[in-house]
Amino acid sequence: MLIGDDDALFERLEAEIVAEINPQDILENLWCRDVVERSFDILRLRRWKSQFVELREVIAVSVLLKQSSDRIHYPERIESLVNGWGAGSEDAIDRVYEVLKHTDREHSHIEAQAVGSNLEALGAIENLLLSNEIRRDSIIREIERYRDVKAKRSAIEGGFKAVASSEVANDQSPKG
Repeated sequence: MLIGDDDALFERLEAEIVAEINPQDILENLWCRDVVERSFDILRLRRWKSQFVELREVIAVSVLLKQSSDRIHYPERIESLVNGWGAGSEDAIDRVYEVLKHTDREHSHIEAQAVGSNLEALGAIENLLLSNEIRRDSIIREIERYRDVKAKRSAIEGGFKAVASSEVANDQSPKG
């Protein structure tokens, strides 16, 4: 767990995955734990990706306001609007949207700027997500394969025991 991780979310996720997988032995317990950890890492990376874009929106607001400053005159300094946006000031946010509206822009332009100028970092997060999803899914397939092999072995052993019991019974029956 990292600072900022939600312990309760991890515990709920772990309980749900353990209930679904229902590990039967030590190997399945280890694999199950890995599925839980990979799943939690996926949730964490998705949260980070969202937070990364949100943090970059402040820079995007600054870029878009500077681009519009030659077309629209507004008495505030761009820095104060950007700082207000970053601090979550309703007045600054409303004013930014008002300025952007006059340039035929909206919040999606802020998001596009934030994402577009950070594609490399977002791509790295996507690669980590994909890697964790592939690992999680392959562990689940391995559990399924392991259970299939165990079931086949058990069936074969059961068949051998039945044949052996039948042969012992036949050997012990009175010969007539």
